[in-house]
Amino acid sequence: MQNRDEIEKIKALFAKGEFESALNSVRILVKDLKLKNLQSPQIIEAEKNLLLISSQFNILKGKDSLGIIERESFQTTQNKILNGFLNILSNIETEEIKKYSNSVSKEMRIQRNLLYNEISFNIDLIFKHYLTRRIPEEIVIDKLKIEEIKKSFEAGFNFNLLKEGTITESIYQEIKSYKHYIGYNCEELITKILNVSIQLKLIPELYDDIHVNSKINIKKRIENLGTRYLILIRFINS
Repeated sequence: MQNRDEIEKIKALFAKGEFESALNSVRILVKDLKLKNLQSPQIIEAEKNLLLISSQFNILKGKDSLGIIERESFQTTQNKILNGFLNILSNIETEEIKKYSNSVSKEMRIQRNLLYNEISFNIDLIFKHYLTRRIPEEIVIDKLKIEEIKKSFEAGFNFNLLKEGTITESIYQEIKSYKHYIGYNCEELITKILNVSIQLKLIPELYDDIHVNSKINIKKRIENLGTRYLILIRFINS
């Protein structure tokens, strides 16, 4: 986050004793946050405290230039002002972290829902419309959705956030022939599903008649994909 980087730079200025530069940087940071409409209680409080501490700093600097303050007193007062600055930065940093966390949490919920809906759609397509109602394979393959999974992979989404842990034997129930997926985590299984789906969607483009070529066994391929989706949804919901 850009503002957190700026906060670290300001802290470094304080550490080096460059108080005026640090003060100016705090002013710029607070102004920037206001322009972004971050009118949170933390930002409003930071602005009020900034005005007060800036005034104290200017008074201290004036006394020091006139030689009417002892060095020990100057140092003590300067340290109090420094602590005030650091409290302002802490409040801003807390708000930035909270804003970022809320944003990430919201994006995570949206992405999870999109992925879940796509997975549920494909399960319904294969088990309800294909295996039960016998719609043609070409239609199933054409309507199969992989857009959200592909986008999530490209964006670097951590699929293990959908479900922690690994697949256990209890997930399988009657699906005995797929026990080699025991120990897979969510991302590993979704990667397998995506690869199989991409290959499946290519078949009508590569072969003139997918029903004639016995080596393709299109029905078995679709059934196998449906089973992988079934294992995935059981795992996510477990």
